[in-house]
Amino acid sequence: MNTFLVGLAVLLLAITGIAIGAGTPYSPPLHPVPALLTERWTASDKPYTGVVNELNERHTRGESLEPLVQKYKALAYLHPADPVAQFASICADYALFRSKNVDAETPWSLVERLQQADPGNVHQFARGRLMMSLHSGQSLSLPQVILVGNRLLRYDPKDEAVRKSLIDYLVDKRSGTDSAVCYAVEGVKLEPQSDIAHSSLALAYQTVWASDRKNRAYAPKAVAEYEAYLRLARADDPFRKHAQYLISVIKDQAGL
Repeated sequence: MNTFLVGLAVLLLAITGIAIGAGTPYSPPLHPVPALLTERWTASDKPYTGVVNELNERHTRGESLEPLVQKYKALAYLHPADPVAQFASICADYALFRSKNVDAETPWSLVERLQQADPGNVHQFARGRLMMSLHSGQSLSLPQVILVGNRLLRYDPKDEAVRKSLIDYLVDKRSGTDSAVCYAVEGVKLEPQSDIAHSSLALAYQTVWASDRKNRAYAPKAVAEYEAYLRLARADDPFRKHAQYLISVIKDQAGL
């Protein structure tokens, strides 16, 4: 066989995450992988970013997302061919689900809806596809997640939601903890006053320490980052009590 064709076949297998004999269970495709890796994201993000900001602001204020869910659902029904209306409805459903089911997997149907509505070359769609996929348990392969995540963070280095989703995914998989630490360290450098950045770095350090107690140096690092989170987080942040508990456990088990 022509060596060029052989090389092309190997490249395609690597890109699509198909490894002969690897025994990796099939996951539904988030989107054709080459598109996520090569889309130019030249379309305007402004209307989509407005939707994301409105949802985030309401969530930050502790207000119910239900009114926005109903508003966006009605607009999506009236404008079935409008990608902004569809994006808004899907993101509102996603935000509402995550607010009520913090630790539950996101229904794959949401990822499919986002994929079907995607007009192409819109950064916010690529961003949403990756995050929803990571939370659904049906994500791309680890190398693909890293590649797509890096693209998104090059586009917007201060995208805290994407960075946190990547860190949480890598920590959960326990096969990408080094990458999780790198992402988290960079996040704290970019946003030193962000409680989320510090809690993400604490989680990454804690995971490295817990995976091998010989990595004892990471225990006090994890404690220091959780303490930084506590200094910066809102008084009513629901994660505060758990962070205090984790500090106590780490100190006790590491003999600090």
